[in-house]
Amino acid sequence: MERGYRYINRVSLNKEHKDLLVNFIDYWEEHPNGKTFQYACVTDLPLTADNATEIVRAGRSRWKVENETFNTLKNQGYRLEHNYGHGVKHLSSVFGVLTMLAFFLDQIVEANCRYFQAARGRCHSKTFYWEVVRGLFRAFVIPDWEHLYGAVIWGHDGELKINWNDSG
Repeated sequence: MERGYRYINRVSLNKEHKDLLVNFIDYWEEHPNGKTFQYACVTDLPLTADNATEIVRAGRSRWKVENETFNTLKNQGYRLEHNYGHGVKHLSSVFGVLTMLAFFLDQIVEANCRYFQAARGRCHSKTFYWEVVRGLFRAFVIPDWEHLYGAVIWGHDGELKINWNDSG
């Protein structure tokens, strides 16, 4: 596989912002199957022949994390859409930030709460998990998180009375 890069330091970001100087790197890979992968980015880090590969690797890793996070937020139940722009009085931005906050809190809960883990384990995907949760919220008054998780794990009896001493 052939690969290479070219870079330039201190160039104008664009015609409208000639005073904003950035460093630009263009990276490519030519795979044996004939496909070419290209990646380009701007940075404020000075680019040299010694650090170009490391900066590309770091930039690609950051892109991957961002892309997978937004993919999760869009396609796995959080319903984040591209139309979460700035809107009137920044309402859409507030919705976007609240969605990101919910995702962040879910990551903490998913890593540390055995009831969430058990509830999530009852569903074949995160999207289905969130459909179940939304359905429970539509059908019942949910007094607390324990009752919600219990309803997903063990079902419900119409009043969502859960005996936490019962494992099954």
